Amino acid sequence: MFQRWLTTACRLIYRTENQALQCRLCAKLHDMASWLQDGPAAGQSVPHLHVHVLPRKEGDFANNDEVYDAIDDKANAYRPK
Repeated sequence: MFQRWLTTACRLIYRTENQALQCRLCAKLHDMASWLQDGPAAGQSVPHLHVHVLPRKEGDFANNDEVYDAIDDKANAYRPK
């Protein structure tokens, strides 16, 4: 069971890095943030496995952690009321 999980995790990381590379090439940005939110208490907004990949550039937020508030604000704007 653990081996299957490990294989899946490795594939997920590989594919995430591949997508980040494509973003780097297309957007000509070198920095990326990627994260996984697993479960509602962790901030998962949809009930399926996915990874967020966000291109970043120096100075895009005054405080680096403000990016997470901005992402939450956008996600809340699209949630059904």
